[in-house]
Amino acid sequence: MVFEDGGKYEEPQAQATKWLQLYDTKLKNKGIDCYELPMMSGKYRLMSFIIDSGMRSGIPPEKHNKVASFYGDKKKYMGELGIYDLRRAYVYLLDENGEIVFTANGEPKDSHLSEILLKLERL
Repeated sequence: MVFEDGGKYEEPQAQATKWLQLYDTKLKNKGIDCYELPMMSGKYRLMSFIIDSGMRSGIPPEKHNKVASFYGDKKKYMGELGIYDLRRAYVYLLDENGEIVFTANGEPKDSHLSEILLKLERL
């Protein structure tokens, strides 16, 4: 999950790209899907077509269905998800009931991969 506000935050996008690379190389065949959720405040809703088109231009076409932009009240979700630093990408692993079983932020680390693999064994 990447929090952006009008393109101000390039660092979280770079971090998210590293998580997506980790998924593609180590997790893709583990029975889970990966989605990127750029989140922008509702004030950008009227420009969503332009913003979404710009984002799609930088994403391979086969991954377009794995990106869902959010335009709305970010503060509500930030509180619920424990998001406190907009300069970091946040990653969540959900179980089959939609419960969060793993969370991390920033760049992926070897310890994150180990923990995710352990969680997947238990699901």
